[in-house]
Amino acid sequence: MDSTNYISELIEQLGFSLELEELELDENNFCSVDVQNITILLQWEEKTQRLLLSSAVGELGEGHFQEFAVKLLQANYVWNDTRGASLALDADAELIVLCQWVDVRCLEYPAFYDAFEVFVNLTRNWKDALPELFESTAQSVENESIPTDAYAIRI
Repeated sequence: MDSTNYISELIEQLGFSLELEELELDENNFCSVDVQNITILLQWEEKTQRLLLSSAVGELGEGHFQEFAVKLLQANYVWNDTRGASLALDADAELIVLCQWVDVRCLEYPAFYDAFEVFVNLTRNWKDALPELFESTAQSVENESIPTDAYAIRI
């Protein structure tokens, strides 16, 4: 079976499992799925035989960009907090996006569904965690900006 037909079948089965009507790739090998108020984008890369799952997990916060970027990079480090996915910045849209490539060449539908489900849960977790991460970043920056001798008694 041709790989594009195979991925089309996997996505169609995903649509049935999620009780969505006619889930299919468009002419650009792209589709989106809304699951529990989370939008997951799927894009088939025929050349590499991989499917890209991506979802916006939050907006880029005001200020403290460098400090926040460091925290996201720490989460990405050897995929410690991303379970194989990566956090990235869509600079044009000012969004933080979770992305994961899925190699579907030898993947049966149950394993594909499991990978999709893990990605949805991971997306939800990051959507929930980002506001707290923004807040803790802002607080740590504010605490660091206080001079160390600010409370010293001067004679």
